[in-house]
Amino acid sequence: MRIQHSLHKIGLLAGIIGIGLYSLPVMAVISNCTAGDIISRPFVMNPLPTTLTNGFVLGSRSVTTPFTYNKTTNTSEGLYIGAWYSTGNVESAFNTLPVFGTAQGVGVRLVNKDTGVYADRNTFNRVNTYFTNIPGNNFSITEEWILELVVVNASIYKGGKITGFSPALSMVFGNQKVWNDRMIDNSAGRCSAIMALIGIDVITQGSGTAPELPIPKNPTCDLGGTNIAVSLPDVDSSTLKNSGDISGSKSFSIPLGNCGKDAKPYITFTDSNNNTNRSTTLGLAAGSTAAGVGIVIEKSGGDFVQFGAQNTSVSGSNVGQFLIGTAVADGSSIPLALTAKYIRTNAALKVGEVKADAIFTIAYP
Repeated sequence: MRIQHSLHKIGLLAGIIGIGLYSLPVMAVISNCTAGDIISRPFVMNPLPTTLTNGFVLGSRSVTTPFTYNKTTNTSEGLYIGAWYSTGNVESAFNTLPVFGTAQGVGVRLVNKDTGVYADRNTFNRVNTYFTNIPGNNFSITEEWILELVVVNASIYKGGKITGFSPALSMVFGNQKVWNDRMIDNSAGRCSAIMALIGIDVITQGSGTAPELPIPKNPTCDLGGTNIAVSLPDVDSSTLKNSGDISGSKSFSIPLGNCGKDAKPYITFTDSNNNTNRSTTLGLAAGSTAAGVGIVIEKSGGDFVQFGAQNTSVSGSNVGQFLIGTAVADGSSIPLALTAKYIRTNAALKVGEVKADAIFTIAYP
């Protein structure tokens, strides 16, 4: 009977020991996860192309986030980096969220430099993974990111200032259990560290101001020649008997090449000797010995050029200004074909040498 009683005590003791083992806390393999200071370099801005398109990266900056941790065993353990936004709608084509201010048509995106994975709206969005089996203290992982300013709507992009950005950004470091439990804390075997930026600080990285974005230049063309001499043939005075008679002709062109796509050059001709001339007849210049004649410049469609002021901007109120054409592609040409002709005026006709000068001015909308 004593032996049985002793066995009964041993069984009770074993039960007590079992309960004690079950209540022991979980020992973390990864511990003491901490985040250092964000280090960001200045934005590097890219020159605008001749033709701005959606997806063009206006500028970027490098951002590094250092994390440290301790490890207690030599078992392999996963360490994960995540990045996600708290609010906003990510534009899927370019993985961006919009900025506010005069800089319309621009979005911001953050990409992990090592993996090319973008921050998005998915909580616990994993962008990079490390594995370690080395125990020790104060190990470090420095993650590098690229923050980019991207054109998402070239049709409304005008450059200017970025004054706001609404989402908050979380960049998180943690062990496997953080991702399994989807909890950012340092209990129950979880080890995590977080860097959080709110609003415009996502772009400025907590220091300085957002860059002012370049104002786009309208696509233009190269002018192949600025001094164009046109030699009309000699004509018999009998062909210019009456006012309005036209005789003789010489074709020439205004060479416009290397145009940016969608360039729209407008041109105005001005009478060098009478800048108030708004007729279609170019008057004679000093040195002419003829009289009673002038010069008309005929477009390819048969209309005569009307002379106007030296217009350096485009407006529907600019007398004589007209569109040469629209460039269909980068590097294309839009030559303006014209023909110069004599025209009889109301003044008495006198034979002799004819000289006339016109200035042409190219402008873009």
